[in-house]
Amino acid sequence: MMLTMIVAMIFGTMILFSDDRDAEEEGRQFNYGPDDILAIGKTFNTVEEFKYTVLKYSLKTQYDIKFYKSSSDRLGAHCTQHVEEKCPWRVYCSFERGRNKLMVKVYNDSHICVRSGYTKFFKSGTIGHLFEERLRINPKIKSQEMVDEIKREYNMIVSPEQCRRAKSVLSARRKAVKGCETLLGFGITKKRFLNQMWDQQWRL
Repeated sequence: MMLTMIVAMIFGTMILFSDDRDAEEEGRQFNYGPDDILAIGKTFNTVEEFKYTVLKYSLKTQYDIKFYKSSSDRLGAHCTQHVEEKCPWRVYCSFERGRNKLMVKVYNDSHICVRSGYTKFFKSGTIGHLFEERLRINPKIKSQEMVDEIKREYNMIVSPEQCRRAKSVLSARRKAVKGCETLLGFGITKKRFLNQMWDQQWRL
């Protein structure tokens, strides 16, 4: 498997930029379609990418999901009703050395509980993920507008302060990425680039 040799550490998240052959290989080896949010064999470049996918599943299905395991190479999530109602829904993802990615190893897409209609995932970080593209196009979006849109689109209630924090995090991240691109443009070595990114992470 060929990977573009750029590895960046931003806010503790490793980002791997892969070429199109990775996606083609996944489609050949595993039986799932492009619209499947979660599936056995599906791969993710980062922990945050997997967590964001689980968030999208929770928002789409209106089931409340929580993580029971979360580390840099192993993540697991199950329905919050797995004890009270013995709901079997579960997904488990771990690092696959052959692909240098996280891969879904266990996935039971069956719920026997009633849809809760809310999710505990809605924190500042996840709000930032949902609004990242819109804030890139229009950074003047107000926090209250974000609150109203989340209520309208997902029927979820968040506070203006959560949205303000989300905007601040995204703004700092964009500045960090711009700084990295500038360093790479000057021909900085990969080792020096990684060291400077680590230093910047500790300052933020």
